[in-house]
Amino acid sequence: MQDATGFQRIPTTILTGFLGAGKTTLLNRILTEHHGGRVAVIENEFGEAGIDNELLVQDGNEQIVEMNNGWICCTVRGDLVRILSTLAARREAGELAFERVIIETTGLADPAPVAQTFFVDDVVQEKYLLDAIVTVVDARHASEQLDEHHEAQEQVGFADRILVSKVDLAGVDRRAVFQGVHMIFGADIGKAWGANETRETRIVFIGKQLPHDLFKAGLDNCTVGEVLQN
Repeated sequence: MQDATGFQRIPTTILTGFLGAGKTTLLNRILTEHHGGRVAVIENEFGEAGIDNELLVQDGNEQIVEMNNGWICCTVRGDLVRILSTLAARREAGELAFERVIIETTGLADPAPVAQTFFVDDVVQEKYLLDAIVTVVDARHASEQLDEHHEAQEQVGFADRILVSKVDLAGVDRRAVFQGVHMIFGADIGKAWGANETRETRIVFIGKQLPHDLFKAGLDNCTVGEVLQN
């Protein structure tokens, strides 16, 4: 999307997910895939010393900016504004070359304050376009995490896309049932699959005057053209 001067806003994705869900694994996959794109990664790490930064693959085509401020709050949001503004200025000056930004939040973060940055700060709103919040959900531990941790519920609740990881571990030959009412979400194991039953995912929306076409368009955007393999 362009502004009045014809400037192309930089597409930005927030990547979130609870501790150990697999966000860094996904980032490494993105940074090492031959997709032809150049990605700037802003990593928010908890504590004084970075951990995931040591695990991320780095090369000349990616610029990784790490924030060691820990929790996402007003103070860190200010740092995020500063970093985004600096990246945009260096990009316009020809010092950095990237086409997209991915912001990885710490596993204990509520993604809402990060997303709000793109709507309440004029400079960020002018230079960047928030295109999605992607949440990685650990299939093996999601049930306990969603029951016990408010942050995990917020991460799922604000997601535009949910990527379920570690499915090779959910070893249970039964349905997985995921339910959400307003901002409360929970998961459980359902009845066993039948021997000749087609294993498929069904999504049911219950409400009044729901925008059918809007829901269908959103779900169509989540589909892939071929079966994905590990």
